[in-house]
Amino acid sequence: MNREIIFRGKSTNNGKWVYAKLHGFGMDLFNECVQENTVGQFTGLHDKNGKEIYEGDIVEQIVTNGYGYGFIGEVSFDNGVFGIKHKTYKGYIVSSFVYSSDWNDGHAHGTVLYEYELKGNIYDNPELIKEEL
Repeated sequence: MNREIIFRGKSTNNGKWVYAKLHGFGMDLFNECVQENTVGQFTGLHDKNGKEIYEGDIVEQIVTNGYGYGFIGEVSFDNGVFGIKHKTYKGYIVSSFVYSSDWNDGHAHGTVLYEYELKGNIYDNPELIKEEL
């Protein structure tokens, strides 16, 4: 499997997003200093409008097949899986982007469960998530 490993972080100089790619054994370093707490990895997925989805993004899960439910949550990496962190009556869970049966040899080969729409991120738009979490 060949996938691009991309990271983003907010510049300490101007607050704009900057990007870096991981190549082989080295990293194409950020061209400028970034705020460490804003660094997140590209999930490899795009939302329904073709926008890249990163850790720390706020997305809406949209039900398209009649199963599950829609909600807004934060993209997170937990237990080796990218998913959406959202509040339930017992606390926080991460809803995986893929079915667990689609995992083989430690890699996701499956179908994305729902359609997603990028709403913002926890750094620029924290108000979008506060009511959901």
